[in-house]
Amino acid sequence: MQSVDSLSTLIQRTLTGRRSTLRRTVEASAEVVIFGSSAAGLRAPSSDLDILCLSDRTSHFKDARLDLLCLSPEDARSRKWVQSELASHIACYGVWMAGRAEWVELARVNENVARAKRARLESYATALSRRWDRLNEPFRQKYAIKLRRETQRLILLGRGTAVPPTATLDRAWDSDPLTYDETSSALFRILRNIGGRGLSELEYRVRTSKGLYPTSGPQCGSPRAQAQLART
Repeated sequence: MQSVDSLSTLIQRTLTGRRSTLRRTVEASAEVVIFGSSAAGLRAPSSDLDILCLSDRTSHFKDARLDLLCLSPEDARSRKWVQSELASHIACYGVWMAGRAEWVELARVNENVARAKRARLESYATALSRRWDRLNEPFRQKYAIKLRRETQRLILLGRGTAVPPTATLDRAWDSDPLTYDETSSALFRILRNIGGRGLSELEYRVRTSKGLYPTSGPQCGSPRAQAQLART
């Protein structure tokens, strides 16, 4: 886990040159939390900086380098938030830069979170299998890895466990045989239940993939297929 001092430097560097409203939002917030790969000390050169702030208004700003989520204190105490996948992740793995609200003690993973994750995963896998033949190689790699990561997250949520940063999931997939076997078996069951084309190749791609994939490169594949998958 990263130190508060190193993360403070990272915040300042990331906000430098951005519009002043973003800096003022962070500086004026009663609670500021860094989460994701930056908080875990697993930041890659392409990683963005994930920040949660409790402020007077709700907003969400995201680009390639910054993902800033602002919640009101009322929203942070709501059941929808404290029972969400993201809230449990931040409560477990976040690094507090300022404040620490009571919502942290209320954050829990329950069966509704796991059920919703399974529904989203099955929907995504269905769309991917049906459009597999319209995707070029970079996107086949990218979406296969996303499918594997979501399966790992589903397994953890089903146990009532907070999901760690993505880099931690990747490392477990690459180095832990138990994680590999359990994830592969769960994905096999999901794919066999949904049907569709390209299942054998898709399953093979997931099983043989490495933890990380390039996040930039030429735009390939059917634009329609990409758009449909992005919305899933």
